[in-house]
Amino acid sequence: MSKPRRYPAMPGGCACDTVKFRLETIPLFVYACHCTDCQKETGSAFAVSAQIEADLIKVTSETKPQIILERTTKGLWKTLGQCPKCRTVLWRAGSWAPGLMNVSVGCLDHPNYLPPDIHSFVDNKLDWVLLPEDAVTAKARFDPEKVWPKISRLRLEAFKKRYDAAAAEGITWYETEAEAEKTPTAETPEEQLSDEELDKRYAEREKELQERLEQLTLKLSHTERPPVSVAVETKPSEAQTSNSGKPNSQVDESDAKKSET
Repeated sequence: MSKPRRYPAMPGGCACDTVKFRLETIPLFVYACHCTDCQKETGSAFAVSAQIEADLIKVTSETKPQIILERTTKGLWKTLGQCPKCRTVLWRAGSWAPGLMNVSVGCLDHPNYLPPDIHSFVDNKLDWVLLPEDAVTAKARFDPEKVWPKISRLRLEAFKKRYDAAAAEGITWYETEAEAEKTPTAETPEEQLSDEELDKRYAEREKELQERLEQLTLKLSHTERPPVSVAVETKPSEAQTSNSGKPNSQVDESDAKKSET
């Protein structure tokens, strides 16, 4: 039987620090979108979003994000969570599954820890944007069923049950009205990966992120309170335990120093 794993939370906030939040665990998937809509909405070359369940985003500030429902240039509805003061868009409700949030990676305190798992709409990519040689790409949209790791797909199925149960009690998590757009047009990524390869990449990313967040927590422990963590059930794997057999989140400071040396 698998044991609950404690995972360092990932803090974030808006540009003016009025709204603060944290991700309670690792995102399901991270993607960069180079479509022209994202370029114009962000005023940048592309957008980077971390997909995560709505109930795993915890608002930690007194000021709550303002929920905005607006129509896109294509006539579709989208739901945004933004700061009521500086208007920073913290996350968007995804159209693929109700309650699935696309968190703006740039709003996290340490966005460098979440590089994209895939780059989509690369046909619209600006010529001066150079991607890593091993980057997974899709010419247009990508199909989550084909590129998400198996563990992420299982997490989403579990979340759908929680979402439906909450909806039955009259609780909604920033649901989008784009009911007709729940299933996007699938595009096969240029690089096909098996479930085993996807899960291996996910485990490696999870292990690396776990270690970096723990080191950061140790460095900040003398100046601020460590982030609150949440227990998330996953299958035991090498990525979930340290060499000492203890969960990674329970590795003490001496273990961390040994790993650095």
